[in-house]
Amino acid sequence: MKRTAFALVAAALVSGAPLAVGGAFAMENELTMLEQAVNKEFVRYGLEGIDMGDLTVNQLAEIRAVVNGSDFSDAEIKQRLETIVSQ
Repeated sequence: MKRTAFALVAAALVSGAPLAVGGAFAMENELTMLEQAVNKEFVRYGLEGIDMGDLTVNQLAEIRAVVNGSDFSDAEIKQRLETIVSQ
């Protein structure tokens, strides 16, 4: 009985491992896509020398929200992006 229980637990762990790795890969891929999108906006608004690795996920999301969901002028967007980055 112990062998059967051990075999079931081992099988569950082994079969679940690829799911965990796949999920982590998907999250990393989404983060990379978000960083690339924000980097394009930095280029568009003339913001240089900003390391994407220094920004939090929250900052990246805020930047995308300002760029995509606002009726601000380009100057206002640039100012808001600078404020977000400096936080």
